[in-house]
Amino acid sequence: MHISVVREYSWEMGHVLANHPGKCHNPHGHNYKLEVEVSRKNGEPVSSPSGMVMDFSTLDVFVKPVLEDYDHQFLVNEADDRLAEEDINILIHDGADRWNFTRVSWEPTAEQIVLNIWKQLTASQRSLPDYISLDRLTLYETDKASATIRRS
Repeated sequence: MHISVVREYSWEMGHVLANHPGKCHNPHGHNYKLEVEVSRKNGEPVSSPSGMVMDFSTLDVFVKPVLEDYDHQFLVNEADDRLAEEDINILIHDGADRWNFTRVSWEPTAEQIVLNIWKQLTASQRSLPDYISLDRLTLYETDKASATIRRS
């Protein structure tokens, strides 16, 4: 028997896809939703004293700091030649009126975003307890479109 728990997180974020042939070639945003699935590594479906796989608030301590870096950001591929370096520097202010443009080294598709979140979560200093396995992340860009990464 295998029991896992799933917690859902949501945030707003924008991006632009330089290599997309359609509308996503233009700047736009989404209400993102991320499902995080975890289970116990030791084969026991739940903890004996608690009756849980993992407390959701413990999972929050692990996930929320990573997602804070995405909330209300605008992701731009640093290789997007439609924005010159000086244009990006104008858009990225310092101070109270700073715009939240974030340059990334990858095309900010749903697939690349979920992969990057997986890498951040698995490298996090706030790692999951030793007995918990991160099994799956599913990132919803819309209600009908998602990308999933699973532990192999």
